[in-house]
Amino acid sequence: LVALAGGEAAGKRLLVRLRHCEQIRMETGADAPIYHWQE
Repeated sequence: LVALAGGEAAGKRLLVRLRHCEQIRMETGADAPIYHWQE
């Protein structure tokens, strides 16, 4: 994610934006959150 977003801070901002997006459903995984795109 860091490489895709262009840096660690940008990656964290992207995750925050995903969490607040109405089209994304977040599920708690064993080690990390799992993001699902909903149509």
